[in-house]
Amino acid sequence: SLIKSLADQGLAVLLISSELEEVIEGADRVFVLRDGISVAEFGRAAATEDALMGAMAHGNAPAVEEALA
Repeated sequence: SLIKSLADQGLAVLLISSELEEVIEGADRVFVLRDGISVAEFGRAAATEDALMGAMAHGNAPAVEEALA
């Protein structure tokens, strides 16, 4: 509830987590890092468990325009 409260106040919140459910529920935008390199960026609508798992395992991500929808 603290994170949501801060975000509702317009503050940026950086959450680093491997808990996909937690990330999908609370994020407006998700970045996937592999070996310290950003391999994918997803908007809220595109951040599904399958999409995130694909990016985590293989660096697979939809086109940026689609991912940020």
